[in-house]
Amino acid sequence: MIESHNFLADQWAADNGYELLHSEYRMLSKGPFSGITVSKKQPVYYVKVRDPSGAMRSGWIRFHSRFWGLLPDRTEVQWEA
Repeated sequence: MIESHNFLADQWAADNGYELLHSEYRMLSKGPFSGITVSKKQPVYYVKVRDPSGAMRSGWIRFHSRFWGLLPDRTEVQWEA
C-alpha cells in the first residue's frame, strides 16, 4: 500500500491554515475515535499544530474516504482542551 498518511495530515493542515508541527498516524490508540469502528479507509492521526494567530493546538483527526485514504471526502477533528 502507498504510504499516503503523511500526505493526508500535511494537506489537511495546509488546507485549514495550520502549521503542522507534529503528526502521528495511530494504528491502535485512536483517542476519541477508539470506541468507534475505524477501518483502513479511515486513518486517524494525533497532531500538534500552530494556528494563524500563533496558538498551539493538539488533537485527533479522522479521515473518511472511499478510496483507501488517498482522497478523503470528509474529515473529523477532535481538539484537546
